[in-house]
Amino acid sequence: MTAQVSPWQQFYQALQQAIQQQQLVKLVLSKYQGSDSSLQRLEITPVQLKGSWQLKFLYQH
Repeated sequence: MTAQVSPWQQFYQALQQAIQQQQLVKLVLSKYQGSDSSLQRLEITPVQLKGSWQLKFLYQH
């Protein structure tokens, strides 16, 4: 019996793979439907700081 993979798990696995393979250029998440009604979008981009790759999160309200 194989376990069903949810759409969230598929997205997370694809994101992890893109980060590990250094293929992620920019990820934009918009149309937020949570409790913070002022949040319009979230941009995630990889940046290199002191020789180490990190993710930069930019919240736009």
